[in-house]
Amino acid sequence: MRLMKSIILLAFIVLTKTLGAQLSTEESRKIDALFNDWNEPMHPGGVVGVLKGGETVYAKAFGLANIEHEVKNEISTLFNIASISKQFTAMGIIKLHLDGKLSIDDEIHVYLDYLPEFEHPITIRHLMHHTSGLRSLHALLEMAGWRGDDRRTGDDLSRFMAKQQELNFRPGDEYLYCNTGYMMMAEIIEQVTGDDFIEWTKEELFKPLGMSNTYFESDYSQIVPGNCDSYYAGKNGFTKAIEYWAYIGSGNAHTTLADLLKWYGNFTQPASGWEKAFELLKTRDTLNNGKLNNYAFGVMMDDVEGRNRIQHGGAIGGYRSFACAYPESDISIVLLTNFSSSNVRSRIEKITKLLIPNPAIITEPRSAFKPISLREKELKKYQGDYWNERKGFSRSLVVENDTLWYVRSSSNRSALIPIGNDRFDMLGTSQELILSFDLKGEKRSMIVGITSNDPGYFEEFIPRDEKTEINPEYLGEFYSPELETSYFVRMKDNKLEVYHSRYGSNPATMKKEGVMNTGWPIMNVQYDVNDSGEVLGFRASNGRARDVWFQKRD
Repeated sequence: MRLMKSIILLAFIVLTKTLGAQLSTEESRKIDALFNDWNEPMHPGGVVGVLKGGETVYAKAFGLANIEHEVKNEISTLFNIASISKQFTAMGIIKLHLDGKLSIDDEIHVYLDYLPEFEHPITIRHLMHHTSGLRSLHALLEMAGWRGDDRRTGDDLSRFMAKQQELNFRPGDEYLYCNTGYMMMAEIIEQVTGDDFIEWTKEELFKPLGMSNTYFESDYSQIVPGNCDSYYAGKNGFTKAIEYWAYIGSGNAHTTLADLLKWYGNFTQPASGWEKAFELLKTRDTLNNGKLNNYAFGVMMDDVEGRNRIQHGGAIGGYRSFACAYPESDISIVLLTNFSSSNVRSRIEKITKLLIPNPAIITEPRSAFKPISLREKELKKYQGDYWNERKGFSRSLVVENDTLWYVRSSSNRSALIPIGNDRFDMLGTSQELILSFDLKGEKRSMIVGITSNDPGYFEEFIPRDEKTEINPEYLGEFYSPELETSYFVRMKDNKLEVYHSRYGSNPATMKKEGVMNTGWPIMNVQYDVNDSGEVLGFRASNGRARDVWFQKRD
């Protein structure tokens, strides 16, 4: 009898926990409504899941896994989750760190002897936090002439990184998202364990955590049952997308909704023996300037209107994914899709507001800034052209209809609202951007994003007159020994252009003397001119690869 009572009591506890975690019919209906449009004919879709209190309280599939054969997505469908994979690689490093087989503060040259000796050492910790200063492989390869549909492998990474002589910045100075570092971490795991990374992660991470349907894939041509196809969205419907990035570590993990929900549940209720590992995964660090970097070990730590969140997104081919955990609410949400216009982040934020409507902490809204009134004459003090020397681009400020406008291009501008002494709030942006001006110096200066970790510094300049004749020294062939490719700067029909054998011609403009802007992939070009006025070469930057050297050829 006592045994029977114990069994009944245990069953009651389990049932109570399950019922307490369930979503209401109305909540489920509202989540359904966010995705019902994916069930339209010939439409790809995805899977959506919510974990609450350790229980899966919502899991549904929408749309097609394969349009041509009208195969529907299922809860068990496999998706490529792209950069969400980084946290698996980070966990591999953490496991080896806890087992004493490496230290996250080891210099990476200990394991990757093909790398050149940079002036400042790079540690595994730098790779984890995207603070290494290494140039992104994608940015380098495309600067080298690789198209988006060229196959890219781990061997390509080693070959190109062995030729790099400089970094984007001193390690620890900045956060700059870099796939290169996570690809290298996969190499380090192989060096330390002596095992194949794909097999090691399967045996040491996925199986112990009950993720039997999760694996890394280094060959996108492989046929694995259960995987969906991915698609790009265009004006005339959907087209096939292929993920040409055949490497591992920074991406290319495939998983199911159930497996990824199980993984994210570990952020609030870690599996036995994994408590310290998942706590370390949330490790944040400070930059060299003392500012906090919100990118931890393979996951981003942020908040949504006061809700503390652990999250990461992913994009490769037409796959788009986003997964997050809200520790205080013990809720995790996963959205995996197979088409490019799925807007995963905004949809998950709608689910978040539905399920966690009253966060304990409310952040100060933008409206807390009280606008002040400035006459048009006062606004015109800020008009002009401003140059960002570090990133090699300009912005213009103009006054129209009693409003100061921040102009990026003829079709892209934002209104600036005065909020204090030489300070403005930029409207219409996803994040809070404050502009601060210094009008007292020899040249006016402007700081954009003063509240962020990486503000932009601008100084007033006089744009080059487009009618001024181009210095012939700026023309010719420019060759990069690191990338083994050439760009040709030339005049055609009295217009400046940059030509590459694989990309064709891109129009270019001389923004100011010695500085040229053009299209992807070299974008911002700074010429190196000696005292005699002879052009020795130029340095090209495209965001994640900065100041890559191209020497002028005779």
